[in-house]
Amino acid sequence: MGRYAVWMRSPLKKLVSAALLALCVLSATAEPAVAQDDGPSVRTLMRQFRNARGLWEERDAAARELVTKGPDAARQLASAASTEFHRRHKKWVQAHKSYLSLYQREATRVGTERLRSAPAGEVEKQREKLLKYSRSSSLTKDQVKRYCDEALFALEGLLQVSAAGLLDESERLREEQGGLLDEAMDLEWLAEVWDLAVVFAPEAEIAKLEACAFGREIYKELRETEELMALSGVATEARDKSVLADNQAIAGELLPEEYKGLFELNRIRILAGIGALKIDAKLCLAGRDHSKDMVEHDFFSHTSPLPGKRSPGDRARLAGTSGGGENIAAGQETGGGAIRAWWYSPGHHRNMMGGYGRVGLGQYEDHWTQMFG
Repeated sequence: MGRYAVWMRSPLKKLVSAALLALCVLSATAEPAVAQDDGPSVRTLMRQFRNARGLWEERDAAARELVTKGPDAARQLASAASTEFHRRHKKWVQAHKSYLSLYQREATRVGTERLRSAPAGEVEKQREKLLKYSRSSSLTKDQVKRYCDEALFALEGLLQVSAAGLLDESERLREEQGGLLDEAMDLEWLAEVWDLAVVFAPEAEIAKLEACAFGREIYKELRETEELMALSGVATEARDKSVLADNQAIAGELLPEEYKGLFELNRIRILAGIGALKIDAKLCLAGRDHSKDMVEHDFFSHTSPLPGKRSPGDRARLAGTSGGGENIAAGQETGGGAIRAWWYSPGHHRNMMGGYGRVGLGQYEDHWTQMFG
């Protein structure tokens, strides 16, 4: 309906305040002896609101005025918003699934094309160069900056599939994303209308209706899923694709920056051709606990002074899993920042590029613990 920007300039609190103000004004200015122009009837306003093909501005204005018409009008508005929301939400879920399926196919297609179009032997050459230093016991920080960075940048240029790049290359993908986001904005608006209506409608009547909820986090989640699928386009090995899918499935068990940090590490490992690491949520828990201990007990070490938590292995067992290598860092605000700090530290770098199969990352404030198994 082309109206999201307008709606976002009128947050829910402002709508509620405006409605309350309107009610107060009506009450204060009412004069029984003089006929008042009450404006459109509730029936007219409801017809205007229910017109899903109408202009958004008209529907929004009808919703605002309905809540000034009394509790029953607010109840009717809530009922209409709930009915439309849940009908359209079911369709949106299917459209979302269809879009991501298309996105995955496009990512695979573009990733395969990039690998095939790379100069003969160049990918292998850059990977060999990167691993020659990344896994060297004599690796130095200067070598990371001079050789590892150079090889990684070259591999990004040869293989990296970006979310933005996929949308640029596919008109169909852009059209489907646009439709999906437009509908998401409608659903968010209907949820806002619901929130407004229930303020004024009888509580007992509202309890009979199906509530509406559609948070703005959906846009962030969509972007992150697109990034994952773009990365999976680089992952030509079936195992890497499977690991990435498994990691996405448990992302909700991690703190957001923990997942982003591990996502970045796997991006590097896939480009390097050494395979993605499977996220072990229990290693994340162990790492998070160690990060918390370092903050609360004022130490910074792989050796903990706390009983039963002395070594990384002790902490992994306490969390119900196993682990060996460990990286710790402090002072970084993001998971990606922690990965970057370790990348330029030889010992930590070797851990991240080592032959492990599982990984966990635990954050507490600005302290980070990465564990490998």
